[in-house]
Amino acid sequence: MHTLFVAWYNFAGKHEALKGQTPPMASGLSDHVWTIKERIERAAEV
Repeated sequence: MHTLFVAWYNFAGKHEALKGQTPPMASGLSDHVWTIKERIERAAEV
């Protein structure tokens, strides 16, 4: 369960300090909030 929270917090959680963006959006790595399906597919690629 902890791992799911970490994944959500780091990739799907919008942060107030980042002006409502997710960390990947703020760093220019993504232009949208990742869905659960996208996260699972990315994890399967590794």
